[in-house]
Amino acid sequence: MSRYAECASSRLFVQGREYKMREKFYVALANIGGLIARTKAGKLVVRLLMKIDRGFFAALRERPVWRAFWLSTALCLLACWAKIHYQINGPIFAYIAESFPAVFIINLLIFHLCYLLSGRFFKLVSFVLLALIALIASVALFLIVNFDSSFNVVAIDALVHTDAAETREFVLQFLNPATILYLAVLLGCIFAALRAGQRDEKQTHSGLRLLLAAIYLIYGTIFCADITTKAFQGKQGYITKLSQYVPLEFAFTIKDYLSDKNFITDMREVQLGYDEAKRANESVLKSGANSDPQGAASGSTSENSAPASSAQAQNSGANLNSTSASGAMAQSSGEILNSVPQSPGAISNSKTTDATTNPALQKSRVKNIILIIGESLQRGHMSLYGYGVKNTPLLEGLEASGNLIKFSDTISPYGTTNQVLMRLLNFSDYESERKRAWFRNLSIIDMFKLSGYRTFWISNQEAFGAHALSAKSAADRADAESFLSKSNLYETVRIKPDGVLLPLINQAKAGQSERNFYVIHLIGSHMDYSLRYPEGFGKFSAADVKAKLTSKQKDVVAYYDNSVLYNDFVINEIFKIFSGDDSLIVYLSDHGENLYENGRLGHGMESRFTYEIPLLFIGSREFLSDHAKLWQRLAAAKDKPFMSDDLAHLLADIIGVAPLEFDERKSPIRADFNASRKRIANGVDYDEKLKNTKGYEFE
Repeated sequence: MSRYAECASSRLFVQGREYKMREKFYVALANIGGLIARTKAGKLVVRLLMKIDRGFFAALRERPVWRAFWLSTALCLLACWAKIHYQINGPIFAYIAESFPAVFIINLLIFHLCYLLSGRFFKLVSFVLLALIALIASVALFLIVNFDSSFNVVAIDALVHTDAAETREFVLQFLNPATILYLAVLLGCIFAALRAGQRDEKQTHSGLRLLLAAIYLIYGTIFCADITTKAFQGKQGYITKLSQYVPLEFAFTIKDYLSDKNFITDMREVQLGYDEAKRANESVLKSGANSDPQGAASGSTSENSAPASSAQAQNSGANLNSTSASGAMAQSSGEILNSVPQSPGAISNSKTTDATTNPALQKSRVKNIILIIGESLQRGHMSLYGYGVKNTPLLEGLEASGNLIKFSDTISPYGTTNQVLMRLLNFSDYESERKRAWFRNLSIIDMFKLSGYRTFWISNQEAFGAHALSAKSAADRADAESFLSKSNLYETVRIKPDGVLLPLINQAKAGQSERNFYVIHLIGSHMDYSLRYPEGFGKFSAADVKAKLTSKQKDVVAYYDNSVLYNDFVINEIFKIFSGDDSLIVYLSDHGENLYENGRLGHGMESRFTYEIPLLFIGSREFLSDHAKLWQRLAAAKDKPFMSDDLAHLLADIIGVAPLEFDERKSPIRADFNASRKRIANGVDYDEKLKNTKGYEFE
């Protein structure tokens, strides 16, 4: 037979609609199925498999149902893979290969359940299921592409509370050619699936059906057993695995939204607690009753002129320990979402500032205080602190010029951002938490507002989600806030390096008041380190890392060192913005990072390297001149053991105020600072158990 004849014989039969080459493939699979059926183990399940095949698979192999199944599977996979693409920088094909079996088997289980419940109406139900999955997957894709976000309670709540005018505005903004093309293709595929005729019964061999049924039964059993085991063990991994199937992710989100405890309800509870603490301190701070204009703010040498005593703070316990939910309700959940600017260049300015009634205090206080919160920066990886790779040259230059003071022995109370910020952004610490929840303490935003400062929050981290509660609840209390990242995908690769914040900072400074407090929240050196700096800052390579590590580990450390180099640049640029005014920058990282010193990478674990952070004070020339004695007191405190959960006490001391929670023993610039306070990091005594842990061995 000629080559042409051989090719022609393998063409599609006009009547049978079947390829001979494909038929050979089917026969081969059928033979494999037959071999399985002949084994002893196979014979035990043949009856059950045939039962499944005669019912469910017989219905599934009808062409419209078959296409509905595969189209719905493809849509779920598309939504899952889109989220992977936007979230992960790494071996994406490995994640895709991992997600396919889970999505396939869950969809098959869902179709099977619909078959059992619907009987002879299975075809109609399969079309309805396809339409529902298409709608959910399309919404998921829309959120991922436009907001870098998966399903979340904030988006659901915004949808529930959207009125007709907002709906019209939304449609006009997002109904673009790409959306129209996607909808046209989707509707075309669904129409084709519905219009297809019945599938030829001879097209699916019994052996192939048996093999598919065996795979379904065996893998489905293993999958269900794994999910059930994790669920009974209380592990959250089963939710993550099931959420790969986008309709289940949507169902979990709805369940979360309808529950009594979710991000929205937590935000309301936190804001109520902050409101109570603010009201308790209002008369104290606005009147200046507990303030000392000749104290820390003016640089007085009188160490004992404390704005308030610790006894006063303890006497206020009756007010602070209250757990009643009184006062004005916090922002509605719709406002939570709407407070995130839709365009990165905008800072919302819808709130007003409380002004102090004490002009003497205003005159003596620093004009601009800028709190920069870094991310995952371990001070042991900064040349400013003696690290061998010169990755902080600009900060070292500021230190050499006398504009920078570095605290040498500061740690964070936890190894994750949300837990740290629960203590960093207010007067909460491990001692006070024995008496009251973290959010029933005065927030530093409210402290500065009540003291006459205009407050700004500018962030390159996510505005909502599991990791954002402490940051977003504080940011919402500022006079102006801006979140560049709209994502709730914590490790999204879409977050840009921190330089994108600089125009926003310039914009905020242009609209500043007589006294201003800024919180600038960086993405810093968060994993994936290689994404945290632009191309021009890839200065270091594995050859620059002298620790005894593998070549791959050295590559990772080099990426981290480059992120530190870029962080050095960003801090210096922020300093340039404020250097012409009376300005003090306070920089610290939320927590540190393990970089294989103990064989582990990342944070959130018990380790010296997770907790050791930089704490820097950078003063402008005018600040050094006007607040020389305060600068001297900061310099004198630089080697004292300190913990970042007490930063609020230090900030209060710097501006010369004493909220009810203030304790001068927790301010390192005080003569009676308690240097022997136990530093408990995530329940572990840092000084006793972690501080002397060995680091790298060098080549």
